[in-house]
Amino acid sequence: MKNHINKMIMTITTMPMRRRKLCFKVMLLGVASILLYAVLLSNQQAINDYFLRGGTYALLPILTAIIFSLVYGLFAGNFWSLFGIGSIRSKRLRR
Repeated sequence: MKNHINKMIMTITTMPMRRRKLCFKVMLLGVASILLYAVLLSNQQAINDYFLRGGTYALLPILTAIIFSLVYGLFAGNFWSLFGIGSIRSKRLRR
């Protein structure tokens, strides 16, 4: 197990700086996404109580969805960029 961890550390430290930063972002956002889901699922009853109160509390489900969407969207975008997969950029047509 220790040898496997050493290989992983060596792989990360020999990466170019841009790719290393991207790898760090992917790991950080992945952990953040997992933590968000863990908090949501472990405190389901309390969260439901707040969400069902009405009034200004009605904004909580919307804000929660936006937060989850942003964190997961950033994670997914950086994940695919880490592997070199991205959108195709077309050249502008000149007239």
